[in-house]
Amino acid sequence: AVNALRDSEEHAQQLATMLRLLCDNVPDMIWAKDLDNRFIFVNKAYALKILGAPDTSEPVGRTYADYFVWDRSKNPGDPQWHTLGEFSADIDLHTLTRDEPTVFEEDGYVRGRKVCLDIHQARFVNGWGDVIGIVGSARDIAERKESEAYVRHIAHHDVLTDLPNRLLLSDRLKIALAQARRDRSRLALLFIDLDNLKPVNDTLGHDIGDLLLKE
Repeated sequence: AVNALRDSEEHAQQLATMLRLLCDNVPDMIWAKDLDNRFIFVNKAYALKILGAPDTSEPVGRTYADYFVWDRSKNPGDPQWHTLGEFSADIDLHTLTRDEPTVFEEDGYVRGRKVCLDIHQARFVNGWGDVIGIVGSARDIAERKESEAYVRHIAHHDVLTDLPNRLLLSDRLKIALAQARRDRSRLALLFIDLDNLKPVNDTLGHDIGDLLLKE
């Protein structure tokens, strides 16, 4: 019986170690909190990227508010130093009322760096079916959001001058015309042309012509 108990304990320890390594090698952020919003577990990515904790054991027993309040106190002159998670407590309460996972995006600054998290969290239920807290995971999608915004921007703006292009002009003009018709008002459209650009390109080169257009 003693040997069987020892083997069981060793197996449980090996399993716990394997689960810890698994979570710490995942690039996504993983955490669990109790009903008082105290951390029960955080993986390496969450500890480093969000909390700035030296290891994964320090956050246990602390709340997220402990970290961002402390972080802000170190940089009182920068209101954007740590703004992520200001409304997370409300979302946590919402999650506790739902059987389904809560999926949402949250953006803000962490130690002066802009982040945008794609968050999935759900109630943390133990083996007896009792809700003991919240478990969640997140991925920083700030770079993806910036790329999407850039693609949307260049689709409607001239690459050289960054001015709205013909597609955006057409869209805004349709809206303005519809508004004028509804209001029974008039609409003025101003057209400005740049004469004799071709001789500039032919004599001085397209690079100079581009500079002239930008100016």
